Amino acid sequence: RRIGAMLGVGALCATLVTAVSAVPAAAASVCNPYPDVKSSIGGCADIAWLKGNGLATPAGGKFAPGGVVTVATMAEFLFVVANPGKSPAKCTSKPFRDVPVTSPACRYLAWAKSAGVMAAGPDGAIRPTAAVTRAAAGVYLYRAIHPGKSPAKCTKAPFTDVAVKDSTCGFITWVTSTGIAKAIGSGTFRPAIPLSRGSLATMVHALAGRAEFLTRFAPAVWAPTGTAVSFAGVTFNRSPSWTLDTSSPQAAVLTSPKDSHGYQCAIYVLR
Repeated sequence: RRIGAMLGVGALCATLVTAVSAVPAAAASVCNPYPDVKSSIGGCADIAWLKGNGLATPAGGKFAPGGVVTVATMAEFLFVVANPGKSPAKCTSKPFRDVPVTSPACRYLAWAKSAGVMAAGPDGAIRPTAAVTRAAAGVYLYRAIHPGKSPAKCTKAPFTDVAVKDSTCGFITWVTSTGIAKAIGSGTFRPAIPLSRGSLATMVHALAGRAEFLTRFAPAVWAPTGTAVSFAGVTFNRSPSWTLDTSSPQAAVLTSPKDSHGYQCAIYVLR
């Protein structure tokens, strides 16, 4: 678990939060969230995080960590993490030329389009069953928190197999510099290989911890009674004027009122 502060002024945080004490976490249990996901599998803890927060309920009870992620699967993963406990609106019209209203993926793809995460190709199609490459995953994850924007242009190649002139170079640089994705082997990213479900779980878990993601998809804040609040093994002794939101499975956000200059402090605890 991580504790961090954002959007704030240190003095304000120090004044209004009298103490933040971490409670030792329980001993880690053996990772085995699904019959086909065990501790020996890379990303097991991330898959367990998805399941533990109700963000992954695969058909048949198996996660298939080595399975290939499709465009439709990517849209569903991102929606569920951004909107825990909710369902997307039903489709009333085709979001893309090749996605009928009757498709189970229609509402997730419609959300991805409206959220600025996905866009059709020149022919108006999205190709929902196509495999998502590692490079494309970088694009989708960037757009999940920076809709309508583009990352800084590459000035040097981030990996030996990613050229500065590549259209995805900036996205790959961003997704790796943030720690959301990592290199494969020595100095390579392997942008063209299909993304596995296990790798996507790791990326989505890291994305959900980004302050930009929390800011964009933050749920409504509510103010509990009392002054001592515990969440995810952390106890806050807070000023009554602070508000706390614990409705998101990704983090708790403790927010101060704005000061005379319009500044406020937000302390968040990531699961």
